[in-house]
Amino acid sequence: IHIAEPGAKIFQHTHDGDEATLVLCGALQDGEDIFNPGDVSMVNENHTHNPSIIGNEPGICLIIMSGKVRFTGRFTRAFNFLT
Repeated sequence: IHIAEPGAKIFQHTHDGDEATLVLCGALQDGEDIFNPGDVSMVNENHTHNPSIIGNEPGICLIIMSGKVRFTGRFTRAFNFLT
């Protein structure tokens, strides 16, 4: 379970497998898509993204992943050595 405050952004990344995110509370924006409570975002290794929490409520999401996260941002690639 991931909990984030309104306005929080996740560093740009991709995955070595699939990621399913169920929004439990708040709203999540990923590119042009907005996910509200009960919505599920599905991405795979072909999708690079940096989702963010929008609105006034904290975002609470259940995230299930296969494979590792790979950070792809200019300055965040160094985090890949820690994962």
